[in-house]
Amino acid sequence: MPSKKTDGARVTVVICVLDDWRILRTLSSLTEQTVDPSFFRVVVVSSGREDYGRAIKSFPLNVKLVTTAAPRLSIKRNLGLAEVTTKYFLTIDADCFAQPGWVEAMTTCIAEGPDDLVGVGGRVAKYAVDTVTQKYGITVDDGQSTLGRLPALHLPYVAGANAGFKTAAVQAVGGYDEQYICGEDVDICYKLGLRGGKLAIAENAWIYHEDRRRLVDHYRRFRHLAVDQALLFKNYRGESGRSWYLDPFPWRRLSDGVRSTAGGLPLAIRGDWSGVATGLVTAVEAAGIVAGQIRGSRRHRVVYL
Repeated sequence: MPSKKTDGARVTVVICVLDDWRILRTLSSLTEQTVDPSFFRVVVVSSGREDYGRAIKSFPLNVKLVTTAAPRLSIKRNLGLAEVTTKYFLTIDADCFAQPGWVEAMTTCIAEGPDDLVGVGGRVAKYAVDTVTQKYGITVDDGQSTLGRLPALHLPYVAGANAGFKTAAVQAVGGYDEQYICGEDVDICYKLGLRGGKLAIAENAWIYHEDRRRLVDHYRRFRHLAVDQALLFKNYRGESGRSWYLDPFPWRRLSDGVRSTAGGLPLAIRGDWSGVATGLVTAVEAAGIVAGQIRGSRRHRVVYL
């Protein structure tokens, strides 16, 4: 695939945003791509009070802004999908920015893969490690070095913060399920997988993700993400053959956190708090998952704890 100049857009980058001016940083990273700007289109789907229109026009990109009153990410993903006219589309979030080779690496991976390859996920690095939470906490899917897995189904998924798909394949399964507050990226991968579609990791397609700075916000993030894991399990339990599920993962994480804290105490006495900090952040992540699973079980009327 040519790395400098192409004729016509071949891929669309869809970015969903809710009152987050970091979207300008994301767009700025797209101006530094190794492919010519004519190679890709950008669709920004915005909800909330902020108006990015004038700022977006300043970028030397082919950008379309779509606004909606609906804050739900799954709805915005579908609004973005409706604007896609290219064979492939990529998704990235406003709290992320792409390395220069991202568009090229993602598009190459999916375009040159086997016919049954319908989606790819790229790698995720930490943008900053300014706080204890950012330094020791998990970023998106722990860097997405491998395909993700959840107890809801045996099939893998890629995170929407760094994903790419064949447009026709996503359209064929009806797009994103708008009942999801989060987890719509997992659901779309499940629907594709149940139709025989395969996923892969694009090893050289890196983005940076800005993790939460404060421990309380890190906890809220994990709680939020866990709520609709219960809905995923409920919707796909016919495929899994299970009517309820007790998830050992957060308890293993909690155990890891306790061991790390205990093991780090001797070093903390000598001034090295890394073990204690790792243990604390890990335990907070586990607590967020458990709280989210309890909330999700109640909301979706299913036993997933």
